[in-house]
Amino acid sequence: MNKLLPLCIALSLGSAAFAQGKLDMGSRARLRGSNMPVEFVRQNDGKASVKAKDKGATAMLRGFAMLSDGASAGNLEACGAKVFSVRGNIALVEFPAEALEALEALDEVKSIRLEQPVSAKLNIAREVSGIDKIHSGIDLPQAYTGKGVVAGSVDGGFDPNHINFKNDDGTSRIGQFTYYRPTQQGGYVEQKVPRENIGEIDTEDDETFHGTHTLGIMAGSYRGDVSVCAAGDDDVGLRTLPNPYYGIAYDADIAVASGALTDMYIAMGIETILDYAYDNGQKPAVVNLSLGSNVGPHDGTSTICQYLDLATQLDKVIFCVSAGNEGDLPIALHKKLTVSDNTVASFLHPEIEMTNYKNVRYGTTYIYSDSNEPFTVQAVVVNKTRGRVVMRMSLEPSPDGASRYWVSSSDFAYDDTDNVSTQFANYMEGYVGLNAEIDSQSGRYYAVIDCMCWDNAVKNADGNYILGFEVNGSDGQRIDIFGDGIYNTFSSYEIDGYEDGMTDGTISDMACGHNYVVVGSYNTRDEWLSLDGNLYGNQPSFTFGKVSYFSSYGELYDGRRLPTVCAPGTSVISSSNEYYLDAYGFTDGIRQAAVSADGRRYSWHQSSGTSMATPVVSGAIALWLEAYPELTYDQAIDIIKRTSVVDDDVLEGNSVQWGAGKFDAYAGLVEVLKLKDAGIGAISSDKDNRVVLSRIGDRSFGIYYNGCKDYTATLYSVSGATVSTVKADGYEAVLDAAGIPAGVYLLSVPGAQAQRIMIK
Repeated sequence: MNKLLPLCIALSLGSAAFAQGKLDMGSRARLRGSNMPVEFVRQNDGKASVKAKDKGATAMLRGFAMLSDGASAGNLEACGAKVFSVRGNIALVEFPAEALEALEALDEVKSIRLEQPVSAKLNIAREVSGIDKIHSGIDLPQAYTGKGVVAGSVDGGFDPNHINFKNDDGTSRIGQFTYYRPTQQGGYVEQKVPRENIGEIDTEDDETFHGTHTLGIMAGSYRGDVSVCAAGDDDVGLRTLPNPYYGIAYDADIAVASGALTDMYIAMGIETILDYAYDNGQKPAVVNLSLGSNVGPHDGTSTICQYLDLATQLDKVIFCVSAGNEGDLPIALHKKLTVSDNTVASFLHPEIEMTNYKNVRYGTTYIYSDSNEPFTVQAVVVNKTRGRVVMRMSLEPSPDGASRYWVSSSDFAYDDTDNVSTQFANYMEGYVGLNAEIDSQSGRYYAVIDCMCWDNAVKNADGNYILGFEVNGSDGQRIDIFGDGIYNTFSSYEIDGYEDGMTDGTISDMACGHNYVVVGSYNTRDEWLSLDGNLYGNQPSFTFGKVSYFSSYGELYDGRRLPTVCAPGTSVISSSNEYYLDAYGFTDGIRQAAVSADGRRYSWHQSSGTSMATPVVSGAIALWLEAYPELTYDQAIDIIKRTSVVDDDVLEGNSVQWGAGKFDAYAGLVEVLKLKDAGIGAISSDKDNRVVLSRIGDRSFGIYYNGCKDYTATLYSVSGATVSTVKADGYEAVLDAAGIPAGVYLLSVPGAQAQRIMIK
């Protein structure tokens, strides 16, 4: 342990009474849950299991530390924290549990958010999106295949030596494979495997195929012969054909990160991908994130959202994030309160039945005001037959933060402030907690309902007593409520005064940032032939051309509507993790193509989700970046909105769920080429092309600001320090970078978005 840690803790204990805790409520809930005697684990098949564990303090904690303006991370390390990296004012840290209070007491630390788990959320897809036309170079200056672009992915279940990720000579197309390997102490060790050593590893996770499948859509390259079941002149049977299921950016340079699917390790994985792109010729990068979580404020202020937004501003990268697969689950509620109707209430409806644990309510529910105006929140136990409240657990509004827990027995107590309630124990076992405070990131008042409970097997054997919540606010106040979509949904149980949940608001919280593309799914395949000779299908679930029923969406409280666009995401056939198929004993009924080579078998199979739609877009953006490496996120999003297909399916569907419509990679590339031609001599421009930067010498840049005279342009370092300023003469200014160290900087002019600039 750091020698300074005991002193740091001692100092913090003396000042703890004078400082408000900086750990957010969701983190406190996860920390509490980690100290319970049991935990519930959701499995890949949709079922759940119970895991017993010893109560006790968590040895090491990991997450994000938001630093005060101008602060360094040095004092965090003095308090025993390991700082992995710092981007802007966001530090990725690991620290002993006993150091938490000391870190909260530091002036350099604005807030701390512990890591949060996230879940893993082609031939037809290529055709309907216009990608086949791009590969063929139809009416284009050339064919585009992603050459010179880094295709990045953070995911799990990679088979890095799949033939889909090899060059014709057998060498790996994966330039760097970063694996966060779990340790016996509960942490992770980072292992970076370079291209020449990829052949020495198998898979970091044989429990899933997800990463191999999504990366195959984005950048799979195998176009040799495979065995497929296909129709011939007289019959349907096995045939050897050129692989129809290759990916989109099949000449891109690949970098991946895997092994720990929490938001903090996602950020760490992204750091390794961006470093790889920079170290290999400062290549432009597109990073696919087919991951997400429903808990959070859904306004872009979650730490992972801020991190992605910041990375987009500081690096040559475009992120594509999946919308989520909860589009048919009633896990959201939104209501504008009035004088006569100032309450929103619902029940937690169990979705998973488990042996010996009846009607499990587990997880966190986030309740947000649209401002710093407080509201009151209560958890209630209701007699379902009579529709009568039999127990109320209340928390009064407190801007300074308030918390209270009710537990059925001391087995579930976390500290001495918990209320061991015999009344609660009459109905349920476990705990229910209410927490409320001002969100340090958004400034909005919010509450978290945190629960791990199930029906008392004796006194509530028939499940007649159910758990719900009531929120009371003020006239004109908007209340937004989000469930995590894992164990529970929202239901009225048809009881007066309570409401059913909504599907508008199912959009992943991680998808709610401002500077990246969010992708939903629409249907392009409803049946397929497998290698066992049988025809399988999803009819009528996946009606061709319609938006996928599972595709998440939401209109946010700030007026934004997500996703950005929809892409093919149903029954997309792509490469699979062979270790996963072997571990679960899958037969050829799950495989749609296969080939034997290099002493092993490689397979392709179908899967559905916004996870599959997202790499269609990220792969296409890799093609766009090959055509125009200086393409920015703002330009890409503008092109997507202008070129997406709006047909009858889109017009007849939910406009929020569809976003801009059906993604058209080919039409988008045509616009990218126009943008490239219009910007000859320019190195970048802002969203509206008002501010154009041009390189006019080895270390000098021209700035043109259409519509603004005599402005001052400021050059900042990535840490926010002012490096240089220049005064414009009319609409134009010249930045002389002589004497400025080589590196990445941000150039800012009043009234326009800051632009990334590279000084060599």
